[in-house]
Amino acid sequence: VLKEEASWVEQVSFDQNARPSDDQAKGYYYLLQDEQEHIASQSRYHHYAYVILNEEGVQQMADLSFDFDPSYQKIIFHQLKIIRDGKAINKLTRNVKTIRREESMDRYLYDGTETAIFNLEDVRVGDIVEYSFTRQGYNPVFGNIYSHIQYFNTYSKEKYVFRLLAPAGTTLHFKNFGDALTMREN
Repeated sequence: VLKEEASWVEQVSFDQNARPSDDQAKGYYYLLQDEQEHIASQSRYHHYAYVILNEEGVQQMADLSFDFDPSYQKIIFHQLKIIRDGKAINKLTRNVKTIRREESMDRYLYDGTETAIFNLEDVRVGDIVEYSFTRQGYNPVFGNIYSHIQYFNTYSKEKYVFRLLAPAGTTLHFKNFGDALTMREN
């Protein structure tokens, strides 16, 4: 499914010229990791941008895959583009491949998860890949209970945003592990 972002999503910009320090440099570098969740609509919006730093990065990041369970979820793609020399090349017009991968099939466990895959042809060193999508639908086995674990140290990044929207009057409980985070309530 392709369509515009929901009205509750706040647009977040990033610095296209940012680069990692020498000790963080790998094959690619995330310029933006933007995740926004709207509990009432059971929607989680994702917006990412990364720069390809070398040939290793081309190999690692030329394929994008998105898992979802079609029995209760749908995935909505908003944008997928390569920014090369300041110009955007739309890659969302390409056909997306959807496959069913049963990762626990060897143990006779079948979960029905599907994977949408984009193969970005012609990705080059110096390109910025930017994409956004929304995964909609929570697992019904949890009923009205909301739970989420957020990891902040998975890879080096320039800018990180996590925004959670909950209905008025909702009581939320947070637990930090490691360095304390700054949270603000609106």
